[in-house]
Amino acid sequence: MSADKDIRAAVRTAVLTLVTAGVTGEEFERYRQALVGARCAVTELLTEQCAHCRPAPPVDVFDEPSPYGPWMQARRWGQCEGCGERYDAGDKIRADGCGWLAECCGSP
Repeated sequence: MSADKDIRAAVRTAVLTLVTAGVTGEEFERYRQALVGARCAVTELLTEQCAHCRPAPPVDVFDEPSPYGPWMQARRWGQCEGCGERYDAGDKIRADGCGWLAECCGSP
């Protein structure tokens, strides 16, 4: 709480200094954004906090999508389509388009 007050006081002092020095217009806006951070025109959040202002995370072009479905917990026992090994309720399985693969065969 005290740190927030100190930051606000420092920003207020800096803004007053700029106004006293006669800085206006675009130059003032550049200084203000450097002090408090740029704000989103839509959400008025700081751009570092705004989901649509932040750049998208990098996509690894070498990540091949899995040909299988997502992992899930088996609700009952069954047989792995890949090798025929039995899996029990609670084991991790995933769909392969024809049936269910257990952990033994589910990684591409």
